[in-house]
Amino acid sequence: MYVGMSVGFWLSPTIAAITLIRRGRVFHPGGLYFRGRVERLAQDGAAGELAGRLQGAVLVRVSGGTGRVDDKRRDLVGITLRFHALDGDGSDPADTDQDLLLATFRSWTSLAKDMGATNTRDLLANDFSTVASYLDPDVGRTVFRIPATTGGSSEGRNGLERLRHTVTTDGVTLTLQARVDGDWRNLLAIHLEEEGEGDDKKTRFNPWNAGRGVVPAGFDMGIRRIVYIVGQAVR
Repeated sequence: MYVGMSVGFWLSPTIAAITLIRRGRVFHPGGLYFRGRVERLAQDGAAGELAGRLQGAVLVRVSGGTGRVDDKRRDLVGITLRFHALDGDGSDPADTDQDLLLATFRSWTSLAKDMGATNTRDLLANDFSTVASYLDPDVGRTVFRIPATTGGSSEGRNGLERLRHTVTTDGVTLTLQARVDGDWRNLLAIHLEEEGEGDDKKTRFNPWNAGRGVVPAGFDMGIRRIVYIVGQAVR
């Protein structure tokens, strides 16, 4: 973690400069927001304990990695999840909220290859992963993922518009999985029910919003810790 934070300090001037120039996030600058509910799938053992802590409502943001989503551009796609209380909207993180950040790549070494393989026409026809690790009091060190789903709408000029159409007409269900003792376990079904309101300049997600006990861990998260602090401070 501390080595990663040192790298983050080294990168921070560049991140700050790009953020100021763009007047927004360096990565995943614009996206759509959806509101949904969480259905617990895992009932027993460590996975069940983790799933139980993530129950409630969820705010979901779907975004392009480097800019607007375009069918003709190679890019990554990100999904950010904020698990929050049923009586809130999740736009401002509470102490009990939990953020998880996922994207369409498997590792930093395969980033360029995964960017080329990402389906930007049907966004949910991709596998999403946190890539970096989290530490959970029941499961231990783990990685989260959302497997690809099918049946997205063909209505719309780009992937985000098609996703909006799918959610508003049919609804969308995502499955959140966690790596537990070497196996992937289904934790939650996340039902996207409607488009939500979100301000890309004000709504801030961060892996260290860890109110449900799932804490960032490892080198990659050390880099992110500093980068997020700097990027959000100058926005």
